[in-house]
Amino acid sequence: MKKIYKIALFILPIVIPVTSLFAADVGIKLVSPIQAKSTAEVLKAFFDILVQIGAVAVTLAVVYAGFLFVAAQGNPEKLNQARKTLFYTIIGALVLLGAQVIAGVIESTIKELQ
Repeated sequence: MKKIYKIALFILPIVIPVTSLFAADVGIKLVSPIQAKSTAEVLKAFFDILVQIGAVAVTLAVVYAGFLFVAAQGNPEKLNQARKTLFYTIIGALVLLGAQVIAGVIESTIKELQ
């Protein structure tokens, strides 16, 4: 299996440029789906997607923690596990929010310097 990966890693860098050369001959134009004009815009779009995925993950984790609370039925060990799950979910949401705030501050600072 590792041999297949090594072969693929060797062949792909050769095949991709060659296929793009053939595509240029037939008049096919490749259009970038990312409408960014700079690296900073690409990174911002990437982090925006990560934040959106993280928000969905936090929502699912809160629902799961709620399910654990209901399923505990008064069992102290299971209630403790549900509390830990909810606590770590809140910590993760705060980290996600903090990262978004820090990214916004850095973005505004870069815009001021330009």
